[in-house]
Amino acid sequence: LIQGCGCPLGAAVKQRSEVCEAVVALLATVAGANVRSCCRYGDRPSCCFEVQARKDPAGSGAPAG
Repeated sequence: LIQGCGCPLGAAVKQRSEVCEAVVALLATVAGANVRSCCRYGDRPSCCFEVQARKDPAGSGAPAG
């Protein structure tokens, strides 16, 4: 879980909440993991991203890479 005390993109997020989805895509690509946004919106936006390792498609349990 990656959680912030605020949002560095707060001004943009107030207008366009899909900005968080761009961060989700970036984190997923960099981490090579499944990422889900659990961000809070409103007057005081706060970043939150749940990160889970990707499963090996062959079923061996090793992370996909």
